[in-house]
Amino acid sequence: MMQMARYIVTAMTGVLFASQAANAHNTPLQLFTESFPPYNFLQEEQLTGINYEIVATACELAEIECDFNLVHWNRAYTAALSQENTGVFTTARYPKREALFRWAGPLVFSNACFYRLKSRTDIIVNGEQDLLNYTVGIARGDIYQDVLNDLGMTEGEEYLTFSNKHEDSEMFAHNKLDLMIGSSLTLAYQLKRVGLTPADVVPVLELNDDALGGNHLALHKSTDLTIVNALQSAMDRMLQDNTYAEIVARYVTPPDASVWADSPLKRCLNGSTNITPGTN
Repeated sequence: MMQMARYIVTAMTGVLFASQAANAHNTPLQLFTESFPPYNFLQEEQLTGINYEIVATACELAEIECDFNLVHWNRAYTAALSQENTGVFTTARYPKREALFRWAGPLVFSNACFYRLKSRTDIIVNGEQDLLNYTVGIARGDIYQDVLNDLGMTEGEEYLTFSNKHEDSEMFAHNKLDLMIGSSLTLAYQLKRVGLTPADVVPVLELNDDALGGNHLALHKSTDLTIVNALQSAMDRMLQDNTYAEIVARYVTPPDASVWADSPLKRCLNGSTNITPGTN
């Protein structure tokens, strides 16, 4: 497998024209992302995914030249935080990050849930406090590290951190972690890599954290507002004309209703998103 070092893909495949919202210093806007299927990931050595397509299309509509860099999350986030003319996606927007970036969005997202293997009937979660009795894995520096800390969980005890998104799936599949965090959009991709399907797991808790404002494109705080506004306008237009829904349909197959019909946590399994026209 090719090393996940650094990939640069120019937005879309056509030639992008000079923008009315000119890029800083007439250089391409450098946008960083991680492998996080189905939102953004590498397929046949090409960057693809729901939110990659949305951001790339927004760049084209706004006539802004964008280069895309696929790297580990910590590097992606640090680059957008510290380097001018950069941005990072798919980025959860929440109060602790609000003043650190300029934002465009929303991108596609769905509610986070905790899952157990169907065979692990010993795991009983009736509320957030019960999570302290079990173990889970997350990507290092991920938004959910803050969320788990706020719930009273401790790194190295109730949760382990990994370099990449969904790297914990292997340990979860082999009962070395009790729980897995995912969503109805990401679940099938997470499980496929370890030979499982959504029918092999049971959602035990939907994470309703009011601090989480969904996925966005986070731009360096010095980014010219003309660029930010042009990208936001393009995304607003795409939401209204059903482009978002069309892109989602290319990556998410409606799940078999028999998997979730009897579940009290249907939104953890039914493939729904939180995106509706006019949301931002």
